[in-house]
Amino acid sequence: MLTKNYVCTITPEQALQLKTILEQKGYDLDQIPYSLWRARQNKLTIVAYESGKLTIQGPGTTDFAFTKSYSSGFIMPTYGDE
Repeated sequence: MLTKNYVCTITPEQALQLKTILEQKGYDLDQIPYSLWRARQNKLTIVAYESGKLTIQGPGTTDFAFTKSYSSGFIMPTYGDE
């Protein structure tokens, strides 16, 4: 299944953990309105919102969301695990 958009709900702790991982992996981080943070790399954009929503968009979404459960222990919530 290839997708260019993915949305799930994460806890504030998961958002912080994922942000740390993305910083270590060299993603460019900034902030947009209503977000905790936004990370971008190679046209892939990941945004953690204050509401708890996490969005992943762009080329590489499928790989990021479904196959890259990072070695540091972060497991991406599956679609509908809200």
